[in-house]
Amino acid sequence: MIVPLYILEVWFLFGFDEPGNHGMVVGNIYNDEDGKYIIDYRFIKLNASNFVTLYCDVTEFDSEDEAINSIKLDNYFYKIVLQGVYHIDIKRLADRLLEEYDNIIKIENATTPSIDIQEISKENSIRGTFAKLMIDELEKHPEKSNMIYEAIENVLK
Repeated sequence: MIVPLYILEVWFLFGFDEPGNHGMVVGNIYNDEDGKYIIDYRFIKLNASNFVTLYCDVTEFDSEDEAINSIKLDNYFYKIVLQGVYHIDIKRLADRLLEEYDNIIKIENATTPSIDIQEISKENSIRGTFAKLMIDELEKHPEKSNMIYEAIENVLK
């Protein structure tokens, strides 16, 4: 007779925006007849839907409608990552996507503005000085690129 030493119950606590199956692992740890530890476990899926990350390059879109019409979603929950160089209002696009689709959990902005900051940095002006400072900040703090690009767009456009 095998008597479990430990009963495992481990929950996979993903955030709503994390991809993959969500559930828990249930199992037993016991000694076999030779005294060796045996681990017996199984994954139990707890949700009906998967969470999927969808990458959308907005570079070629001239309007929010074009971007929205290009996105085709199934019966999953989505995190949308907007990428590329944008020529449209990204904040308004994100708001419209959230209004249009009930299954978008999160939208991440990984885009860059259509401003040529390298060219502007060559100017002998306040704009050029600002552009140089922002290029330095982007190199020092790449994790803050969204905030820095937003500042660049607000000041230089």
